[in-house]
Amino acid sequence: MKSKYTLALGLVAGVAVGAVAVEALHAQQGKPVYTIAQIEIKDSDAYMKEFAPKAQAALKKAPASQFLAAGPATKIEGEPPPPSTRVTVRRYNSME
Repeated sequence: MKSKYTLALGLVAGVAVGAVAVEALHAQQGKPVYTIAQIEIKDSDAYMKEFAPKAQAALKKAPASQFLAAGPATKIEGEPPPPSTRVTVRRYNSME
């Protein structure tokens, strides 16, 4: 009879340790990170020829990143941005 209790207690302890380990693994996953970039383009030809291809190549190397939005800046309140201002929003799965 004692061996049944020992076996049951061992099973319960194993399940508890497993649950704690799974919870620790989930906690290590990190929260998503969002970046908002605002740039003012003064020379659109140079931007398209030199900057844009390098920036796109670097962003493609970033693991698990997602392009959410891009376009010209819009005034909500205050001073309007110059017409050459662009805004991008990206999402990364974690800070790493």
